[in-house]
Amino acid sequence: MSSGVRTNNLMSQYNSWVDRCRNDLSYGHVWMMPIGGLDARLERANVFERDVERLGYELPRVIGVALIDVARHVAGVFVQVASSGWDGYRYFEGSLEGRVFFTGLRDLPLDVVVHLATVCMNVGIALDRAVAQLSTGVGMLAWHGGEWAVSLVSGESLTVLSTDLDTRRIVYGAVGITLLAAGALCVPVAAIQLFALPILAGSIYGMVNNQFTVRECPEYYTMGHYYDGVSTRGHGVRTNNLIIKPFVTGCYATTMVTKYAGAILSLIGTLPYTSTMLPVTYAVGMIAGVCAIGVVAAHIFAMYVKNDGQGKFDAYAEHVGFEWTDEHLNMTWFELQRAVEPLIEQKRANLNGSFEELEAFNAKLETLTNSMCSYPWANEPTDGLQSMPLRYVLGWQTNSSRNMVGYATAGVGTALVGVASIALRIFVI
Repeated sequence: MSSGVRTNNLMSQYNSWVDRCRNDLSYGHVWMMPIGGLDARLERANVFERDVERLGYELPRVIGVALIDVARHVAGVFVQVASSGWDGYRYFEGSLEGRVFFTGLRDLPLDVVVHLATVCMNVGIALDRAVAQLSTGVGMLAWHGGEWAVSLVSGESLTVLSTDLDTRRIVYGAVGITLLAAGALCVPVAAIQLFALPILAGSIYGMVNNQFTVRECPEYYTMGHYYDGVSTRGHGVRTNNLIIKPFVTGCYATTMVTKYAGAILSLIGTLPYTSTMLPVTYAVGMIAGVCAIGVVAAHIFAMYVKNDGQGKFDAYAEHVGFEWTDEHLNMTWFELQRAVEPLIEQKRANLNGSFEELEAFNAKLETLTNSMCSYPWANEPTDGLQSMPLRYVLGWQTNSSRNMVGYATAGVGTALVGVASIALRIFVI
């Protein structure tokens, strides 16, 4: 029997067995609950009881399925390699220099290479699901534990979390994965520490960054960044408290990105390109440097954007002939245009005797109007410039710009840290 046939038979038998285990866990009587009855009970419970009951039902099932998937794919590697007859273990005898390692990879059969790549992707997806669910559970307990502690002091028992379950899950997950990352740094395994470092550093970066953004425009922090007035209905936390909001939004705004950065750094830092792994202390220094540069660069660029926008506002007001007041700032852009239309018509009437001056006035007015309407404010999900009072527009765009630079710095910084880690291990360590 050929190697390919042996592989297919072994994998088919193995996958059939795992599927039975997976289905038993997903749909077995142990976890089955009548959804209708569950929803009816949830309506009568408070926020914490609702989340404990629903997430308590979901978490074990989802984590169990994810871990079975991980075991399935990892075991599949051994089945694939063993059935191919490849004696690759000999390439890893003695030193793990990059030349030896890549020589071994080059000699792998193509079907094994494809299988390994697929396995890496599927294991990553399964682990991501498991970690996400575990983080949600940890974050839920930590959040409500903190609120209970506060209620003992203040006497208030109300939660500031969103009334929407999906939004609460985002908050729970972000807080939970940050706490797990902090705990993971105590695990003496370099791969785990390198995975946790960007997550924790990203959360700290977000908290520091949001100390600025929440003061610019707290209305910006709806889930998805849409304007909902002065209401906090769409916010992850329904408060504009200058301590709570920056800390919570700083976590959930960054961990969606940094967990992938951590996976990349962990992989690059522990693959045997050289005979050593990337020291965690080196990684801490590099990531801290990237975060510091990111905060400074984002703040400088945001101030430039804010000043540029304020200059456009002032130039428009000066050209039309009015001074900014609270009444003007509480208008939307199109409401302002309608309000100042009599001033514009009066200016045109005054310049009617001079064709050149009238043309110059109209040309500049058109330029100023187009520059404001084409500004990125108008590209928000709900056409932010049109629906938002002008008093929030500058802060809104300042926040968008600051976050954009921060994410770009984090992405480029992660790539640079990865490249630097390879260079350090080859030429320095």
